[in-house]
Amino acid sequence: MTIQFNRERNLSKLLSGFLSIGCATASVGCINHHVQLEAPESDAPIMERRMAYEHLQPVSVAETHITTYKMGTQVSAIRRTDYLQLKGGQRVYEPEDIWPVIAQTSAAAESVKSYEDKSSTVRTLNWVSAGLLGAGIGMMAYPIFHRPAPGEKRDNTLVYVGLSTATIGALTLLWANSEAQSANDDKATAFSVYDDGLRSKLNLCESDVGVSDCNHRETRKSKRVDKDESDVDSSASDK
Repeated sequence: MTIQFNRERNLSKLLSGFLSIGCATASVGCINHHVQLEAPESDAPIMERRMAYEHLQPVSVAETHITTYKMGTQVSAIRRTDYLQLKGGQRVYEPEDIWPVIAQTSAAAESVKSYEDKSSTVRTLNWVSAGLLGAGIGMMAYPIFHRPAPGEKRDNTLVYVGLSTATIGALTLLWANSEAQSANDDKATAFSVYDDGLRSKLNLCESDVGVSDCNHRETRKSKRVDKDESDVDSSASDK
């Protein structure tokens, strides 16, 4: 009788552990904060594009760093990119929200696309993991709460099958966590190169007075080069 009690207690502890993992899996990616951003086209009046840049330009990227120590030794370090702070006061939590205000051929756009693909994979893996964990936990729980008739031997086949199923679910969850970390890296990259993508979308280039139209800047640069070449030719003729 004592052996039976200990077995049930150990299975209950195992069940509680998988329940905790299942709850963590279900909570991943449930909270989303979206903002709507708009930017004029590259051929819009320069003042309109400058005003948009003034409002949409990045100020900072907020991150959370979690370091775990065990007996004075670092065992893990997690970096999570939280949001992109814009000068206009908006906070961008989801990389896909910057799609409308960046050039589609920019490095930021490539990182956003990669982030979306990996996030989709994470969501799929989370659902699969949750299903496997739920099925495994259910199979393990049934023999625990279903007592056999007097004189009948307990059949723990479902317990072992459930344990195997839940283990696969836990491994799937670990896979999802790995993909989530890779997606977070893409998110960090998208936010770090956002400014280049924004200026490319608005056709604005950095200059001594802030930002100016890239086309006009190239025109002025071309005229300056032509003038320098003309001065050189004039000097050669005088000689």
